[in-house]
Amino acid sequence: MNRLLSALIVLLLLLGGCTVPKEITNEIFDRDIDDLFKNTVVEYIIDAKVGGEAGAAVKKEMSLLRDKILQTLDDEQIMVRQPDEGVLIVFPSDMVFKSGKSDVREQFLPVVTDLRECLRDFPETQLYLYVHTDNNGSDYISLSLSEKRAKKIRKTFRKAGIRHIFTQGKGAMVPVITNETAEGRQLNRRMEIAIVANKKMTAKAKKQIKSL
Repeated sequence: MNRLLSALIVLLLLLGGCTVPKEITNEIFDRDIDDLFKNTVVEYIIDAKVGGEAGAAVKKEMSLLRDKILQTLDDEQIMVRQPDEGVLIVFPSDMVFKSGKSDVREQFLPVVTDLRECLRDFPETQLYLYVHTDNNGSDYISLSLSEKRAKKIRKTFRKAGIRHIFTQGKGAMVPVITNETAEGRQLNRRMEIAIVANKKMTAKAKKQIKSL
């Protein structure tokens, strides 16, 4: 039940701040929530959940990181949320990549630098990144493009000094809403980043709680 509720929250987060036609909204919630949630990067936040007092300590750290990212990445196109013990960032793919290509836009490089600065004070974190496309091409083309983009963005992040990052291309397999409209396709073209505590942060939180 918690996983289903988390999936619903993810959908609400991804759609937050977007004006979506009513028929599209109905189409989303008529679908099976497990299908919508499957392979969404927020699964890493849920899987990394510590819980208890140690989890509360991790959540507090992530709240500080979220606030810093919100202040630094001050762009209405970028969505920053805190689902429980992690931070979720969603970028429109059109902001990150050149249309139909895997090349990272020059205009996005300052955003990578800003994110690196945000993470400087939070070194004990792990990043998971998914690249999603719409269904304009075949399944093979969409998946291939997203995988190439994932490799390119990983190189870009690593070059900027963000080392602890796992990336994967998901193609058009995980649409958040219908691909039958331009608005839907635009929302489905996205890059998601989940930031979670690594083993060191988790161990430190548990140790602090035991010492109290």
